[in-house]
Amino acid sequence: EAQFQIGYKGIRKLVNNTGDIDTFLPQVVYEGDEFTYNLAEAKIERHERTDKTQYGKPTHFYTIVRWKSGALETWVMPKSEVDHVRDTFSQAYKTAVKYKRDDTQWIQHYESMGMKTVMRKHGKFLPLSAEAHQALALDELAISNPPIH
Repeated sequence: EAQFQIGYKGIRKLVNNTGDIDTFLPQVVYEGDEFTYNLAEAKIERHERTDKTQYGKPTHFYTIVRWKSGALETWVMPKSEVDHVRDTFSQAYKTAVKYKRDDTQWIQHYESMGMKTVMRKHGKFLPLSAEAHQALALDELAISNPPIH
């Protein structure tokens, strides 16, 4: 059974189409990266790859919004928060774990799903069109209620 699901690139396009935002970009922070952020000011202070960066071992996910005015805004989620969203809301992931299968996006494409999760979270606080809000709501419904085979 086919279900509507939007990827992080689709969310990015929906947000970029609002007219108020120049850029909506997701990022992954890996073990070994130099990364500091100011939660109170919603600001990434530093994110750089180093020779100690361990790709495939994410520690945080975040988004950067550059408004047409030039202002910047970010949203940061530690890996533990992304995992909590996955473990709480993804029925497909729960089913895959239960039956020891690896045929879920969360297992096959964890980093993309982490970026999508932080973008969906941040997107709830951005000025989106009615169509964009509907697309995000349908995506959340598909994640929470996958088809039963």
